[in-house]
Amino acid sequence: MKSGTSVEQILGRILRLPYCKLREDDNLNKAYAFVTSNKFAETAKSLIDALVDNGFNHQEASEFIKVHQPNLPDLSLDMGRYQAIQRIIQLPEVPNPKDLPESLREKVSIDATQRTVTLKQYITPDEEEAFKQRLVMADAQGHFSSEVAKHRDESIEIFKCPSERKEFFEVPQLYVQDDDLFESFEEQTLLDYGWEISNFDAKLTQAEFEAFMEEESRQGEINVSDDGRLSHKFISELNREMMLIDIEDEPWTEGEVVYWLDRELAHYFELTPQDKEIFLNALVGNLLDDRNIHLTQLVRKRFKLRKVVDNKIKEYKKEARSFAYQELLFGDDALEASVSTDNSFKFNPDQYPARYFCENSSIFQKHYYPRPGELSGSGEEFECACFLDSLDEVEYWVRNLERQPLFSFWLQTATDKFYPDFVCKLKDGRILVVEYKGSHLWSNDDSKEKRRLGELWEAKSNGQCLFIMPEGFKIEVIREKIRCR
Repeated sequence: MKSGTSVEQILGRILRLPYCKLREDDNLNKAYAFVTSNKFAETAKSLIDALVDNGFNHQEASEFIKVHQPNLPDLSLDMGRYQAIQRIIQLPEVPNPKDLPESLREKVSIDATQRTVTLKQYITPDEEEAFKQRLVMADAQGHFSSEVAKHRDESIEIFKCPSERKEFFEVPQLYVQDDDLFESFEEQTLLDYGWEISNFDAKLTQAEFEAFMEEESRQGEINVSDDGRLSHKFISELNREMMLIDIEDEPWTEGEVVYWLDRELAHYFELTPQDKEIFLNALVGNLLDDRNIHLTQLVRKRFKLRKVVDNKIKEYKKEARSFAYQELLFGDDALEASVSTDNSFKFNPDQYPARYFCENSSIFQKHYYPRPGELSGSGEEFECACFLDSLDEVEYWVRNLERQPLFSFWLQTATDKFYPDFVCKLKDGRILVVEYKGSHLWSNDDSKEKRRLGELWEAKSNGQCLFIMPEGFKIEVIREKIRCR
C-alpha cells in the first residue's frame, strides 16, 4: 500500500458505494471493509481497481474481494463481461412492473398482455423472493421459482471456463510408423535409433586436453605447529599425496584405468559395453602413447579425466541424436510421420500445475482454465495472448506450461521437448499452435528447428492443425493463418 494511505482513504476514492462499513481486527492485524451493493460485480471491480492503484498487484486485489451473501452462488468477479442467456417464462399471472424493486426491473421484462416474464440477467435468491411476493397464485409462485432455478443454473454455467465445464481439449500428436507399429515421436524414438560411440574420434581435443591437465584452484589448508610455526599445503598437493598412497598400495594397470572409467560412466545405457570399451581403450591409449602421459599421473588425475570424458560423450550423444532426428523425420529414408486425432494429447481439465498465474487474468474470456499460468501481465507475449483471446475464430485457448510433459502439449526436438506458448481450439474444430518469438530470436538455430518441426506437424495433419511462429510482434499473421485454408 502506498505510504500514508489508509483503508478509509482507498474506499473514499470509490464512487457510488451504497453502503460501506470498516471493521479492524487487532488480533489478526487485518482490516475488513464490508460493502453492500445491488451490483456486486461492478462494485467489486471498483474495489479491485482502487487497491491496484494503491500498490497491490491485480491478483492480490482480486483475492481480497469475497462474496458474503449466504445464498448467492460464488460467481466470478468479472461476470459482468458476459451476456446472460435470456429465458421467457409463461405465468398464470404477472405483477405490475412498477411494484418491483428498481434492481429487479432492470433484470426482467414483463408483458402483461401475454402474461410472460423475460429473465434478462442472473436473478439472486433475494430478488426471486421479492418477485414471488408480488404474485398471488401459488401455482405462479412455484412455476416462477422452478424456471428461475433453471435460468440460474444456465447463468452460472456461462461463468465457468471450459475446463470447469469438463470440455475435452485434445491436440493431435506427431506419430511415426516403424514397420507396422505407430508410436509417438519422442526421446525414446531417438534412443532406439541407436548410435555407436566407437564411430567418433576418441582423441581429446586440445581444449579438452588442457582442461584435463589443468591443476585444481590454489586452495588448501594452513596448520600451526605446537612451536608456533606455520605450514600450508594446496589442495592439489594433498590430492596428489592421497592418490600416490592409493597407487603405491595397489599399482594400477592401463586396463584397470579403462575399467574404472567404464564403471564410472555406466549411466550411458544406450551404449553397449563392447562399444564403450573400444572408445575408452583408444582414449586412454592416446593419452599414454601419443600425449606421453605417465600411467601414475593418469591414475592420480582420473577424476578429472572422468569429467572431461563425460562431457565429451555428452557432446557426441547430442551430435548423434541430431543426426538421428534429421534422418528419422527429414532424411531420404525418413519414417512415415502422421498427425491424427486418433492419437491425441488431452489437457486435463482438473490439473493445471502452473508455478504462478497472470496478474491480469480477469481480462481473458476464453482461456481453457480459470487463469492463464506462467504469463506476465504485460509485454509482447501478454499482448499476443490478448490478441488470441479477441479472435472470433478462437473458441478457447490455453497458455501451455513449460516442462510439464504430462499436462502440456509438446513436440520432440533433437535435444529436448518443445512446448509451444499457446494452443488454441478454433470454432471450426481445427487446432492452432502459436510459438511467440521476439524478433531478435526468430532467426536463431533453436527457432529454426522449432519452426521446421511445427510446420511438419501441420503438414502431416491433413488440414486439422495449424502452426505459426510470428516474427516479433507481427501477430496479424495469426489471423491470416487462420483464414487461409
